[in-house]
Amino acid sequence: MNFRFQSGKASEVLRYSSWGLATNPFPVAGQATDIFVERSDAAVLDRALENFLSDENAIAGLWYLEGDAGTGKTNYLLSRKTRIDAANKPSWAVGYVPGTQLTPRGLLGMIVSTIGEDRIRAGLTRGLVVDEAANFTDLARVLDATGAPAEKAAFIARWLSGHQTYAAERAAYNIWDGERLSPAVALPYIRFLVAALGRAGLLTHLILFIDELENVGGPKDLQNEYFLAIKNLVNVFNFRQVFVVLAGLREARVRLEGSYSSLSSRLTTARLRRLQGFPEALALAKVYCDKATVDDTPLRLLFTKMPVLEGVRQRDFLAALRAWAEEPVG
Repeated sequence: MNFRFQSGKASEVLRYSSWGLATNPFPVAGQATDIFVERSDAAVLDRALENFLSDENAIAGLWYLEGDAGTGKTNYLLSRKTRIDAANKPSWAVGYVPGTQLTPRGLLGMIVSTIGEDRIRAGLTRGLVVDEAANFTDLARVLDATGAPAEKAAFIARWLSGHQTYAAERAAYNIWDGERLSPAVALPYIRFLVAALGRAGLLTHLILFIDELENVGGPKDLQNEYFLAIKNLVNVFNFRQVFVVLAGLREARVRLEGSYSSLSSRLTTARLRRLQGFPEALALAKVYCDKATVDDTPLRLLFTKMPVLEGVRQRDFLAALRAWAEEPVG
């Protein structure tokens, strides 16, 4: 739905300048921020995430945040990442990536970068103990090999991310496999590493936010490979230590579940709806004004002229506010 607020009188002074601001407080159309006004439709996912973070032994989850384009999915994920980072818990790690930047191998890189090279180095310094199931694997041999923790941590991060390794490196770490780890091999190794870091008290909660699932592009085979990587991630970790939130349109969820029906029973969906009227719209606008330290008097004047807001996308509403703030005033 496209709409505009009533225009002000022509002048060289823009409305937001009359508020004492150097820039418009409302975002450019389509620009996501970490501002998200609390809404009842996101509460069920919030509770699940809070339960996971409040207990080291809590069962994790696989969630799908569904909603039309422009309903605030990205803002929600970014706001939760900001909140988790702000908690400053050394054993928590949270990562965010849009689907447009994620390849099947890139999923490995996202997980490893979220774990963090510094955390891996700290674990090597303390001494990591892997599960018995990891004995006699390349991972166990790498961990047992001699070498400076910083250098070895950098190699492990690159190796587990599926990047190319060289013969001299593989010989130094006694690796039997080829120059690149396949996702099918790397994911169990990452799981063993996460568990070992957990026992060392370095990583108790790993949260992965994967956005814009509908934007996974390329041939159908590549899409299937991407969805297979997500399925394998879920199967390997089996809801231990890792909480995964996928976000996107309904069509992407249907395609994911259609590709691998076993995910249907494991995937829980939370649905973001469009703005449901004046109170939600006002609350959203006020957050942006409060962040810019703008008095809400202009908002009160604006909302006396506001058109019907039922079913408006958050993105369209904010774009209209931005256009209104940039209009010249007398």
